[in-house]
Amino acid sequence: MTILADQNDQQPVSHAIFTLWAFLQILNFFWSLATASGLDGAGSLSNGAFDPWWPVIFLGNYLFFRTVNYGFCHLLGYHALPTIELLGGGISNSALYLPTFVRQTPSYRYQYQRRARGFQLLFETLFILLVPAVTGGLLWVTNLLPGGDNQVKLFIQVLLVLGCGFYAAKAYYRLFPKLFHLNVILVEHGQPIFAHRSGGDETVQTDHATNSTFYTTDRIVTKKRH
Repeated sequence: MTILADQNDQQPVSHAIFTLWAFLQILNFFWSLATASGLDGAGSLSNGAFDPWWPVIFLGNYLFFRTVNYGFCHLLGYHALPTIELLGGGISNSALYLPTFVRQTPSYRYQYQRRARGFQLLFETLFILLVPAVTGGLLWVTNLLPGGDNQVKLFIQVLLVLGCGFYAAKAYYRLFPKLFHLNVILVEHGQPIFAHRSGGDETVQTDHATNSTFYTTDRIVTKKRH
């Protein structure tokens, strides 16, 4: 069975909801920063190395409240589009990716209500735990490496965290639906929405068929959420 659904639904962009989301994200960032600093100080050990607990606390708080912020926008009747608006930058330099919010239509709400709520919660929870765990674990292991200039070691640590974090997330996004036999029925700013498989191959088709960096869907434009 193939369900056709236009995820964009030609709805006008809500700048008010985006402004609210941006405000909540700014509060989230400073709250997470203050929490990490309050619980772990400056984030450095006695030997000058970076304390692994600081990013664990910061990322755990930030990812949790980021998820809450998207959920709050959902409660207000809006959702983020699967595509990501690019503000500044380009392929060869830095860029800022921000969500675009539109009002939910009846067809979208119908699709969203089909989601596997328990597995969706599990997916979000494990992701919130995975990113801080990978970051903290890599910092802890690399802190055990002998000697060297702390700035050089910190640079290497940052590269390892970014690289390993990316591939860990990539593997997680691909393995989770396969492990629990789920379909990706919707995507919100790169975030997959899962439903149980039923009656063989069932896919939801939206805009354009594509292979995401993290997972493969039928006609769903996907990018990673920031």
